[in-house]
Amino acid sequence: TASLEDLRRRPVVLIGGFNNEWTLDLTGELRFYFAADSAHNLDLVLDRQHPDQRSWSVRSDLPANQIPTDYAIVTRVHNRTTEQTVVVAAGIKGAGTAAAGEFLTNPSYLNAAFKDAPKDSANKNIQLVLAVRMFNGSPGPATVVAAHYW
Repeated sequence: TASLEDLRRRPVVLIGGFNNEWTLDLTGELRFYFAADSAHNLDLVLDRQHPDQRSWSVRSDLPANQIPTDYAIVTRVHNRTTEQTVVVAAGIKGAGTAAAGEFLTNPSYLNAAFKDAPKDSANKNIQLVLAVRMFNGSPGPATVVAAHYW
């Protein structure tokens, strides 16, 4: 129910991917983004720099307890539309979103993820793609599989 006016007042944290229109709208032009391929029953994280890479995908027709790996995107970006910082924690499925939230709130995960980051990354926009191994429908810890700083 948030309006653009609401998002322009202060920095915002967006939770969720396919179920959050603001996530899809405000991050849709970034390097890593969510897409659906209904012809192949896939929900994906795609990379604009490698458009043929489709391995970060989840079968949309599988029940949660049969998904081996979920994928998530964690983003921090100064958004031109809102003129504010936007942080996103979003998975393809709910378990990926939960793991992205855990990743953002766990200092040891963040420290490990940023140990090889550029020295000035605190002042840069950041996108991370996370792989989340699933255990009978529950997410394990997230692992960074791709990073982009600009």
